[in-house]
Parts: sequence; C-alpha cells; structure tokens
Amino acid sequence: MFTVAVVALVLAGGLAIDFSRAVTSQSTSRNALDAAILATARELANGAIEPNEAQAFLVNYLEGILATSLGSGSDFQLANFSLDNGTETITASLTHNLPMTLMAVGGVKSKKFTAESAASYGLEKTEITMTFDVTGSMRGSKIADLKRAASNGISELLTGNAVTTGNLRISIVPYAEGVNSGPLYQTVFVESEGTSGPPPKDTDPIDVSAATDKCATERKGPAQYTDDSPRVGKINRDFRLNTCPASPLIPLTSNKALLLNAIDDMTVGGGTAGHIGIQWAWYLISPKWADYVPAGSAAAEYTSTARKYAIIMTDGEFNIAYADLGNNETPRGQARKSMAKAKKLCANMKQKGIEIFTIGFALTQNDARETMRDCASPDTDQMTYYYEASGGLELKKVYEDIATRIKQLRLVR
Repeated sequence: MFTVAVVALVLAGGLAIDFSRAVTSQSTSRNALDAAILATARELANGAIEPNEAQAFLVNYLEGILATSLGSGSDFQLANFSLDNGTETITASLTHNLPMTLMAVGGVKSKKFTAESAASYGLEKTEITMTFDVTGSMRGSKIADLKRAASNGISELLTGNAVTTGNLRISIVPYAEGVNSGPLYQTVFVESEGTSGPPPKDTDPIDVSAATDKCATERKGPAQYTDDSPRVGKINRDFRLNTCPASPLIPLTSNKALLLNAIDDMTVGGGTAGHIGIQWAWYLISPKWADYVPAGSAAAEYTSTARKYAIIMTDGEFNIAYADLGNNETPRGQARKSMAKAKKLCANMKQKGIEIFTIGFALTQNDARETMRDCASPDTDQMTYYYEASGGLELKKVYEDIATRIKQLRLVR
C-alpha cells in the first residue's frame, strides 16, 4: 500500500509539473505574440514598414523575445498570419510544442499549445485641438522651445496611415488676451463701448460688422460655457480688449505643412486669458460648429466612434476675463474669474467625452498648477493627462509622449 501510495504521489507530482510548464508555455506564447503583433502594427501605422514586410518583421521580433528560431522543426511556429488592408488588422497564431515529462510515460510525448492575437494598425477617426500660450511671458527661449516641441508632436501624430487616410486631424488655437478667430471671424460680435448683455445670434436682422483684426474674447450670456453654435449667439469681442494675437487659429486639418507653418509663425505678446483659448479649442472639435468651419474641417458627432482630444498648454496663471464684469471694471487682474471659467469649460468638455491633456511649462504659481490639474482628465493605468515641463527638452518629451499615447494601438483579440 505504501509503495502504491508513493507511486501515485510521484505521478501526481509529475503531472503537476507538466501542468505548470503548460501554463507557463501558454502565457509565454501569448505575451510574446501580443508584443510582436503590437510592435508590427505600430511600424505599419508609422509607415516604417510596408504591408509586404510585416510578416518578416513579426517573425524577427518574436525570435528576439523568445530567443529561439521559428524555423522548420523548432518548438515555436508562427501560423495563420494574415494582414487585412481593408480593416487594417493583423492576425496571427503562435504554436508551441512542449515536451512532456512523466506524461510521456503514458504515451503523451509532447503537447501543442496555441496562442492567438490580433491588432489594428489603422487609426480610428481622431480629432485633436492644441492650444498654445503666446503671451508676453513666452518671449525668447520659451516660444522657441514651444515651437520645436509642438512641431515635433504634430510630426509624430501625422505619420504613416494617419496621413494617407486622413483619419487624424489637428486644429490649433494660439491665445493671449483673446484669440484670433482667423477664418471664423464672421462669428464674432464686435461690441461698442458700454455694450452689455449676451451677443446677438448670427441670424438676427441687425447690422453687425466683423472685427477687422479677427479677434474674439469670451462669449457672454447663457451660452458662455457651452459649445453652442453662433445660431444661439455669436462670440463677443469685448470693447476693452487691448491686444490681439497675430497668429490665427487653424481649424481641423491633416495638412502637416499648414500646421507646422502656423506654429513657426506664432508671435508673442499680451496677457493670459487661457479660458478663451479653451473655449475656442472646444468649438473647433464640436459638431455644432460644422456649418461655420471651412470645408473638410467639420468635427464628427459626439455619438460617433471618433476620439476627441484637447491639449492645453500654459506657462502661467490665467489672469484676464471679460464676461461677468461691470463696464468700469478692468479685465486685467481677474485670475480668480479666468481660472474658474477655465475649470467650468473643461468640466463641460469632459462631459462630452473629450479627453483633455494639460501641460504646465515652467510653472511657478500653485494656482496655475491646480487649474491645469483640474482641467486634465483623470489619469488611468494607460494614460497620463497632466504634465509639467521645466525646460525645452522636457517639453519636447511631453508632446512626444502625448502623441504616442493618442496613437497607441490596441489588441483587438
């Protein structure tokens, strides 16, 4: 009886060892294949390899992870590789023939385990709006650092099939004491001194002259914290505005050269009405403004599968506001109002499903940090949304990281 019991225990132990090795094998195969599939998809998305090079790249990547050949007669074999250009999806399976130990006594010399994986190398429709602080405090090396970092981020985003499919579009909003509305200048209501109350609708039968400098401040009235179109109310140009950014906003586009030239042409000056930059950033990715933006720049509906992102950057506290002030009050020195308005706009954007990244560049004020943290979407295991950068190199890395996170690929199986 003792001998029988010992044999049974040895066999059970052997089976447990074989089972443990099988579980490890399956996990190793699955993890290796997932990593290789994602790496291959990333290279395809970035245009680094062509579709006809994908299988060879995948095999080389797998061999690097597994430290073994996938050639004929090896334990690991790649099977069922396919690349569908229509759905922009890669699929493959990896088999592993694992030699058995005590199970071999019963005639089972090896066991085949198969892992399957698939990944998309195509981007969903993605709309990104980038706001840039072009206030006076950005003079000198700061604006040069911002131009390099932002240009690099845009170049990272608009690569590979992001360009060929047009599924990824970017808009930019330089802001200071107001925003240069560029091609949307007809949506601006120019106030006369002493004007009060909400702005008129664009359908109101009154003579409303457009701003010659195309500059806008914040919207006043009940639509102040919404993305409602000018049919509900135009955007005010407060009569107390001192300076207007020379750099105009650019609606959604996949034209990399247009965006990079606009970044390079940015000039600085004036104070910081950051909530106005946020307001216009929202308009440019809002479907409600489809009839007002140039052809090809209309944003997708919120109910669509399009992903919407806002990237908000500043080097200091927001300190200028126009709405909710008396006519004799000065817009300068309104940090409390401007930052509160920014937070409210960000909260309403997030309720629409817009993901918000915020960047504090060489920030020294705690209230500016707090505003940026509050505006940002909550961090997750996969995403960081609030960033700080103390210098140009860090700022460049921030924009690269955000671009990578936006374009990150997903396993679909």
